[in-house]
Amino acid sequence: MSEISTNTKIACNTISIEIQSLKLLEESLDHNFKKVIELIHQSKGKVVALLRDSKIPKVSFSSSFKDVIYEISEKRLGATVVKKNGVLCGLITDGDIRRVFEKNENISELIAADIMTKNPIKVKEYLLASRSLKLMQAKKINHLVVIREDHNYMGIEHILDFINEELDG
Repeated sequence: MSEISTNTKIACNTISIEIQSLKLLEESLDHNFKKVIELIHQSKGKVVALLRDSKIPKVSFSSSFKDVIYEISEKRLGATVVKKNGVLCGLITDGDIRRVFEKNENISELIAADIMTKNPIKVKEYLLASRSLKLMQAKKINHLVVIREDHNYMGIEHILDFINEELDG
């Protein structure tokens, strides 16, 4: 009987330790969850909250016209940035592509540098989304290049992203 009591005590102690471990884990997860919620609230209303992480279109300065079209089609944002030596130097939109077809009979030799808009309009990641939308409306554009404080490229914001989020300008 004392053997059962000892085994029972060991089992109870083990369960008690497991319960304490689970409580600590729960507190840790709760703390991390609160941090994530806080970050979401901090970014709410900011242009960065609308970016789609998996869609960061970019081509090089010397990319072929065909590669530009593939990148725009694959990322489904209607645009791609152009980089030269790792630095953002332009933007190509689906509208630019249409204009190239209208103006050029031979497009086989064209590269990104030939069709890009130099120095596209850029916004910082923490600009309020409503201000970003107003900028797009004022400039009559459908795309904004979003950059970090250090001027590194983060992604492209499309006017439809605002509509999808039901933001009013």
